[in-house]
This record gives sequence, C-alpha cells and structure tokens, in this order.
Amino acid sequence: ERQRSIRAVFDRSWNLLTERERQVCQALSVFSGGFTRAAAQQVSGASLRELKRLVDRSLLQITPSGRYQIHDLLRQYAAEKLYSSRGAAIDARDRHCAHYLAALQRWGADLTGARREAAVGDLEAELGNISAAWAWSAERGQVEQLGAAMEALQHVYWQSGRIREGVAAFQAAATAAKAGAGEASAAGTDDNATCVRVWLRALAWQSGIQRAIGQREAARQLQQQCRVLLEDPALAGTDTRLERAILSMSVGLTGCMADYAQGTEQFQQGYSLFRALDHRWGMAWALTCWGIMSVFLGAYSDAKQRLEEALSLIHI
Repeated sequence: ERQRSIRAVFDRSWNLLTERERQVCQALSVFSGGFTRAAAQQVSGASLRELKRLVDRSLLQITPSGRYQIHDLLRQYAAEKLYSSRGAAIDARDRHCAHYLAALQRWGADLTGARREAAVGDLEAELGNISAAWAWSAERGQVEQLGAAMEALQHVYWQSGRIREGVAAFQAAATAAKAGAGEASAAGTDDNATCVRVWLRALAWQSGIQRAIGQREAARQLQQQCRVLLEDPALAGTDTRLERAILSMSVGLTGCMADYAQGTEQFQQGYSLFRALDHRWGMAWALTCWGIMSVFLGAYSDAKQRLEEALSLIHI
C-alpha cells in the first residue's frame, strides 16, 4: 500500500512536468551518487534554468558543495520511464559514459601532477559515476575508450584506497577487448591489433592489482597470459612498448622480494621502455622500485641516485 501511495505521488508530480522536463529527469536518472551542473548539461542537455525549475519542484536537491542529487526512489522511477524507450536509454548512458571517461583521463593526469589533492576530492564524489561509466563502456564493447582511460583508472583505484574494485573493472575491460579482437579477426579489420593491445594492458594492470592484494598466483597466471598475447600475430609490427613496460613492472613487483636481482632486472627493463616512450610517471615508478631493490642489495649510492632521479621526474 505504501509503495502504491509513493508511486501515486510520483505520478502526480510527473504529470505536472512539461515533456522537456520529463526528458531531462529521465536522462538524469543515469547518474550514480550525484552530479555537477556541467555533467548534467552534458548528459541531459539541461540548461541552468531547467535544473533550477526541477530544484524548485523538489525533484532535485543541491548539496552545500553545489552538486545535484536525486532521491533514489525518484531516480528509480525516472529510470523506469527512461528504459521504456531503449533508444533513449542507450543515448543517455552513452553520453554519461563519454563524459566520465573523458573526465577520468583528466583526473588521471591530475593525480600525478600539481592538482593531486583537488583531484582526489573530486574523485571521491564521482566514484559511483566512474564505475557506472566504465561498466557501460565494457558492456558496449567500447575498446578504444577503455584503453584510453585505463591508466587513469588504475590511478583512481590506488589513490582512493579501493584497489580491490579494480580486479572486476579490468576483468570487464579484458573481456570486452577479447571479444572485440575475436570480432575484428573474423571480419579481417584493422581493429584486431588495437583490441589485443587493450586486452593485454588490462590483464597486465589486473595482475598488478591481484599481486597487491596478495593473490600472487593469480597474478602470475595473468602475466603468463600476457606473454602469450605478446606473441599474437595481430601484434606483428605493432608498438607494444607500453604494454611490455607495465608487464615488466608487474612481474618485477610480484617476485622482487624473493629475488632482488630478478626484480631489479624487471624494473630496469620497465624503466627503459617507459623512457623510450617519454612516459614520466612510468619512469618515476620504475626508478622508485629499482632504487628500493638497490637498498635491499646494499647498493646505497645507486639507490640514492635512482630515487633522486624519480623525485626529479615527479617534482611539482
């Protein structure tokens, strides 16, 4: 009875909206955990005046930080309306996904730069939207978009302390890329190499996460899959330095505490590959790990040199 009463209230409020306001409300239902005005405008096309009207009608709330929120029951009601039209639902989810994957890349850069502190705050508020956008992109098989935002995503998981959530995210990306590679191979298109590279990178990042949460055997199995993929004929003549650099770092971190010399070799290899790409954060990462190995090996002068060089690369 209570649920029927709530729906009656929602029905009455909904019927008082203009068709345009209903369209905006439906599109806003794709957000998870609130949203900014810019995001609302990007995803729903709503103007500031239209958002204000929805606030005045108590269909949206504004938090002290200036973010918009929609009550979860109302969000579910609007989502039900949205999904009555599959085309409208896909369009709204695609716009939401495009907005947050692009923002994810910017935040990823900020997390390794001068805006790190501000970026961490932004990300805490947007984790729900980032996860939803990533899952939708994987479901839709948007392999290039996943590949472009992948490094930024792993920064997000490390900086937010939600590292375990990264396993499922990179598994989803690897599954999407693997499916894309199969389709491209069957169709004989040039997308095959791109899909295999993203697949390889997703497995490499996932192996690093599984190593970090203590699942070393699972990490080693993923690393072996990466080695097999590097031999895929689709990658012949393709630049795989980034993928090999990430894999070297993951392999090194997985085994370095059991074999300092082997770890050092992997970190040196990762550094050389990152340096060839002028990938400053990757170079600093590799040098830091290399320097720590030098400490354990008693090569303190070398350790100081490596760590100072790493600091110079990320100095803000």
